[in-house]
Amino acid sequence: MGVVTGLANIQKQIDSRPQGGGERVDDRELTRNLKPGKDRTIRFAQELDETSPYYREDLGLGLVVSEHVHPDIWWLRLVDTFDDEGGSWGADNGWRSNLTLYINVVDVNTGEVFFLSRSVLGGLGQQIVENAGDRGSLTDSVWKIKKKGEGMKTRYNLSLVSITEEALDVDPDDLIDFEKSVLNQVPYGKQGEFVRQIEERVANKQAQSESEDASEDDDDDDDVW
Repeated sequence: MGVVTGLANIQKQIDSRPQGGGERVDDRELTRNLKPGKDRTIRFAQELDETSPYYREDLGLGLVVSEHVHPDIWWLRLVDTFDDEGGSWGADNGWRSNLTLYINVVDVNTGEVFFLSRSVLGGLGQQIVENAGDRGSLTDSVWKIKKKGEGMKTRYNLSLVSITEEALDVDPDDLIDFEKSVLNQVPYGKQGEFVRQIEERVANKQAQSESEDASEDDDDDDDVW
């Protein structure tokens, strides 16, 4: 199953998987530039289930997506196509499977729209899904997300700041459309070529960077006398 919506379906997918999973960071990902010990105050712009009393059709739902993660290029992921097409290139090639939450959020202090993309098999993503299930809503409250640690020891904590009756002030056109601009939903028959093209671009970029570094080293040697 690729894209999953609705808390019951999300929980069913979570229950069928072992806990633990990677996290993805992108340019408009909320925690991208968050320093250890710092936090951001947010409101969720989307619910995870249409049965929530605060669900708004114009804002849509957050998604949970079954993906396969490239073993070397951490940000390269393919949406699982097995249920729809009988095969998934990432699974065929032994890529790690993950269930990732994608949800739009609004920074309370700046009004900027960001998104969170987190594994729901543990950590912050799991906290968000559990709160949505326990409380029946995400968008009726102000939340704080705090970062702890760095590198492989990085952890995020979600805490409820307050419940608010203030209507969420966000333009639906400002929300990130995950299926159009974030997810790699590639037909099964084209996934291999898609991956090879990205691998080639990454390799070329790395080679160019190494060449520039070597050139700078040569210039430095010329200055020594």
